[in-house]
Amino acid sequence: MESFTHSALSRIKIGNRFVGEGEPTYFIAEIGNNHNGDYYLAKRTIEEAARAGADAVKFQKRFIDEVFTREMQSRPQTKDQVLGETYGEYRRALELNQDEFAGLKKIAEGVGLTFFAIYPGATAGKVGTAVLFGSLFGFYSIRNYIFL
Repeated sequence: MESFTHSALSRIKIGNRFVGEGEPTYFIAEIGNNHNGDYYLAKRTIEEAARAGADAVKFQKRFIDEVFTREMQSRPQTKDQVLGETYGEYRRALELNQDEFAGLKKIAEGVGLTFFAIYPGATAGKVGTAVLFGSLFGFYSIRNYIFL
C-alpha cells in the first residue's frame, strides 16, 4: 500500500477543481434526502445550488434492507406524510431509484456541478451497482485517500 505524506495530500482534484491548501473553498450543497423521494424537487434543488455558486451537490442513497431491521421496517408508519402503512414502505417511498440518480447526475453536470452521493450501510456487492449512477462512496470511505 502506498504511503502518503501531508504534502502529497495537501491538494486533490475533484471534477475540474483542485481542493485543498491554497485553493478557494469548495462548496458542496448538501441535498441528502431532502428531496423526499420527489425527482423534480431534487432537480430544482440542483438548479438552485448552481445559482447559489456551489461546486458540487451531494445526495444520500439508502438501501432500506441494509439500514433498517425487518422489525423496524414492519412497524406502523407514524409520520404526518402518509407514504405507506409501515415504516419500511414509508422509507422506500422517500428513495430515488437508479434511473433517477442517473438523470440527476446529468442535470448536475449540465449546470457545471460535480455529483456525489453517499450510501450509509451499503455492502460491497451494491457498490458496483451504485457506481453506475454517480460518484458514490461509502459513508466511511471519506478518509480513504487511495479511493479519493
